[in-house]
Amino acid sequence: MKNFRLFLAVAIISLVMVCCHSVSLLPTQVDVPLAQAHWQNTTLDELTKGYNIYASKCTQCHDMKNPKDFSVDDWNDNYMPSMGKKAQLNDTEYQLVLHYILAKREELVSAKK
Repeated sequence: MKNFRLFLAVAIISLVMVCCHSVSLLPTQVDVPLAQAHWQNTTLDELTKGYNIYASKCTQCHDMKNPKDFSVDDWNDNYMPSMGKKAQLNDTEYQLVLHYILAKREELVSAKK
């Protein structure tokens, strides 16, 4: 019976891990040239700062959204202006988050093709 419980626990944990597997939203070196095409001299460090702000401030009110789930126009015109105000992002934080989101979105959309 003890082995059965252990087996069952491992099976459940494995199933949860497989079902909950998601694309990593952490910025990588792949995102840097995509960002630099729009914002010259963008660095991985800046994209990482944008991700960290996004992961900490935006998730105070809702789950972390996948950047590819919304269009560039949605991010630029709807979500970032309103959510940036709610999250009380200063201008620098706003730009870091926006650059991260749009670069990661571009990478995820192009990887899907």
